[in-house]
Amino acid sequence: MQLSDLIPVGTLGFRVEANGYIQFRPGKGFRPGFLQMQDVFLIFPDHSVILTTVVDRISSGGKTFFRFDEIDLSDHVQQRKRITLALNPEAFNQLLGEDIDDPVDKQVYAQGEMVGTVIDWMEQADHRVLTVERPDGSQFMFPDVGRYVERQDDRSIYARNLDELMDL
Repeated sequence: MQLSDLIPVGTLGFRVEANGYIQFRPGKGFRPGFLQMQDVFLIFPDHSVILTTVVDRISSGGKTFFRFDEIDLSDHVQQRKRITLALNPEAFNQLLGEDIDDPVDKQVYAQGEMVGTVIDWMEQADHRVLTVERPDGSQFMFPDVGRYVERQDDRSIYARNLDELMDL
């Protein structure tokens, strides 16, 4: 396997907690199902790679922390070196499963009117946040959660309570 075969899913924070946990920062396209990953590759700035196992994970205050098997990352973390967490293609596809639902280009409707088109999205630990471009070119964001999304299909998202977000 080549380094180029690995699929980055996020990075590690710049601090090792006293209990040995390190904050995980999801990357673009991260899916919540990826939090179940076990065997991961850590890619260091010098392009060296270590295969390790996530032995425990905790979530606190909207953040996710991992603890790894038999590896001391404190030197890299203290030097504020970026450590990328990656999966091999087989693990990536297994965790991804059939869960792909890319909302880009979906029309967003609120109160019976088309208010815009999804142009981008990012995955948070427990939901995704959609970026919508309005017909006038302005943009707003809203979380893909029940408070704001009534339902969606292959081409549209039917939303509610967006007034409070569209005016920010």
